[in-house]
Amino acid sequence: MKFCPECGKEWNGSKFCAECGKDLRSYINGASEQEQARVVKEEMAFTADFDFLSELDNLTNASEQASSVTDDPAIAKALAPFEVEKLSNGKYKIVKMKNYEELSVVVPECVQIIGDSAFFDCDVVEVVLSEGLIKIEKNAFDSCCELVSINFPKSLRIIEDEAFCNCESLDVEPPQNVKLGEDVFYNTLYENKQQATSIEEEQPHKTVDNIQEEHEEDLVKENEKLCEDMYNLASDFFDADDSRCIIFWEKAAKRGHAFSQYMLGSCYASGIFVKKNKAEAVKWLKLAAQQGLKKANEKLDTLN
Repeated sequence: MKFCPECGKEWNGSKFCAECGKDLRSYINGASEQEQARVVKEEMAFTADFDFLSELDNLTNASEQASSVTDDPAIAKALAPFEVEKLSNGKYKIVKMKNYEELSVVVPECVQIIGDSAFFDCDVVEVVLSEGLIKIEKNAFDSCCELVSINFPKSLRIIEDEAFCNCESLDVEPPQNVKLGEDVFYNTLYENKQQATSIEEEQPHKTVDNIQEEHEEDLVKENEKLCEDMYNLASDFFDADDSRCIIFWEKAAKRGHAFSQYMLGSCYASGIFVKKNKAEAVKWLKLAAQQGLKKANEKLDTLN
């Protein structure tokens, strides 16, 4: 019988202690060959009732009261590009990027979770995920259209719904032995290529022009959906008195979304979350009005 060297709880064969979350991989290395083989076999099976999933939820819930501060200068430097939460086991969860224009990112081994929408619509091109990462939450990398390179560490266990949705330049195969949510790689270059191959096999009579026209129609619909998603996210931030609403209204406005253009123009007109700027207000309100948005015209009248 063996016990966790950190808290003393009896070892159940997992890589991580169910009580304190300590990494026990070196401890496994000291176990008998028969015991190691049993652990590896269980992890490869990765059943839905895997005890670590509930433990991971506990860590995430506990992070709400935990500190995000570290006294270790090396860890602080590695985490500098991110806003983070500290988990109850001393590891970290990335909440969001500080700089959405960062092109290359290394997620350090002290990070166990990448949070919901943490990299949403970032300009990042390359992401390196270190061993120790366990979970990528929903929409984590959604709409990172420039992302072309990312790796999946062996420690990764869960990728939630639409985590890489709309990463149009990403051409990577889904990782093995990982629990995948729905539409994880929807509208990535990899999935689009797979679908194109399937179309050619199932409907060889279609011409290249036919397929191109359908693809362009799909892109228009996908842009509309993306704009709606960004508008709704911005509205949630606005209701929460969070200045990030400006970021997503501006992104959607630049893609031609009329309601986002109206809201962005109104913010510039009133000086909400941005410095008051009549010229910017008029510019965005005119664009919204040109798309038939009546209240944009009404707002313009008040500025004249």
